Formats: sequence, structure tokens, C-alpha cells
Amino acid sequence: MTTETAAAHIEAAAKAAGLTVVGSEPAEGYSGAPTTRYTLALAADPAKRQQLELSRDLDLSGNDRADGLRAYFSETA
Repeated sequence: MTTETAAAHIEAAAKAAGLTVVGSEPAEGYSGAPTTRYTLALAADPAKRQQLELSRDLDLSGNDRADGLRAYFSETA
């Protein structure tokens, strides 16, 4: 999955939960694996933010992963 496709999945799931993606940047996990660090904010209160770091190899196209991501965002919001 490309970084752009993953970002689109993240943004759609965040929006559905009342969150916005205010930024993303390349990062590196503790094992040295490439990751992307997303900064999320509440749409209703952009001052409330949190970071989410995911492996760049994570495939979010499957329903189970997409459902898990939406559930996580819903609980986070």
C-alpha cells in the first residue's frame, strides 16, 4: 500500500470519528522500521491533539484492519 493510500484511509476513518489529521511525517520505530507519525485533532476542538505512529508497511485495505482503525478513532474521539 502506498503512503498516499494509507493516508487516505487514515483521513477517512478519522473524519468519520470527528477527528482531523493535522499533520504527518516520516518517522522510525524503535526497531528501526520506517513508520509514519500522524497528528490527530478533535474537529470540534483542534487544540486537543494526539499522535499515532503506524508502520509504513501496514496494509489498511482489508476490512478487519479498517474496522479496527475506525473503532480506535471512535473511542479516541
